[in-house]
Amino acid sequence: MEFGRVLWLTDWKVQVFPRAYDMEIFPGSAIKAKYGFVGIGASVISSPAPTALNLITDGMNDQGLSVATHSQYRAQYETTAAEKTGKVLWLFVASWLLGSFQNVEEVRDAVLSGHFQITNGPEIDFWQKLVRIGGTHWAIADKHGGSIVLEYERGQPRVYTNSVRVLTNDPFFPWHVEHLNSYSWLGWDSRQNERAKAIQAETQDLLSDQDRVPFNSGHGFNLGGPPGDHSPPARFVRTFFMKQISQKNSEKAENVWQAVALAQAVLNHVFIPQGSTGPDPDVLLFVCKLFPSYCKTRRHVINSDYSLWDTLRIPQQKWMAFRTYPNGQWSFINMTELDWSPRSWPIPHLRTSGFEDLNMKDITPLLNEYSTQTPQQI
Repeated sequence: MEFGRVLWLTDWKVQVFPRAYDMEIFPGSAIKAKYGFVGIGASVISSPAPTALNLITDGMNDQGLSVATHSQYRAQYETTAAEKTGKVLWLFVASWLLGSFQNVEEVRDAVLSGHFQITNGPEIDFWQKLVRIGGTHWAIADKHGGSIVLEYERGQPRVYTNSVRVLTNDPFFPWHVEHLNSYSWLGWDSRQNERAKAIQAETQDLLSDQDRVPFNSGHGFNLGGPPGDHSPPARFVRTFFMKQISQKNSEKAENVWQAVALAQAVLNHVFIPQGSTGPDPDVLLFVCKLFPSYCKTRRHVINSDYSLWDTLRIPQQKWMAFRTYPNGQWSFINMTELDWSPRSWPIPHLRTSGFEDLNMKDITPLLNEYSTQTPQQI
């Protein structure tokens, strides 16, 4: 999840939206959901159940369409035109897509049809400033294996087939794909020692049991040299190569859950700890103007991105899982067994008061029980 620059100010929830639910798609404008969907989001108006004013960033609908929202500074949406209908505020695009379409081709056709207008919002200073620090683009997939990226560049929609199956943040998607060429030396096997023979030099008696350099002892050098920072370009590169090489070198998954386990391991390589990225001065300035009292008391927590949550989805099975920053335990939702009653379920942030909030298991009693047994019993 990469939408934490500003919107960590509120409490996030897992929310269930049934079919025919009234969805806000633009301030003062709502439509009925054609499909039911589950999403992670925040209610603008506090309520025990989802309200019409909801911000959904990550979710899946009952047709297996999946949407993930990623922040993008450079996004520029369409200018609001009074005479046009079908306005959709960029903040509500995820819920609009989930409630309205069943596959990526329907999304592509709708966005490029000209009948809908993804906008910055009303021509009010607040909305125009918010989009400059909270703009987004979207990764969209369906149960048929379709995968696209939707982004807005210079006010125009761009829909790209996502054949590399990775998306992070800025810059725009085509740049990330071409940037993979800069790391073409990374490979799936370990041939470094074979390539190094032509340039090796003798070490004489300097090294124990190694008479030539360079020579790699051990394994893992096939992935030597990818960028290790938390920037979007670095995470894009690491995710792509880790995914491709891991799939190449792993035994073919015997079932979907083995594939899910591998996907979980790949996500671990791009997890962002809180505070590891520097504060964003634009976000800090905007938040302090909007919420001066909050900024005065909690200025130290207004920082840049970190991994508020991760999600895993299987569109073919209408299955969605998530884990939160403080709680590494995965929770999942099986939409085929959901009763689709509208409801919200709070998920934790960093408000942890003990190991229970971290979902840690205390095995001290188990060890104490073992200590009373003989070695033969253990």
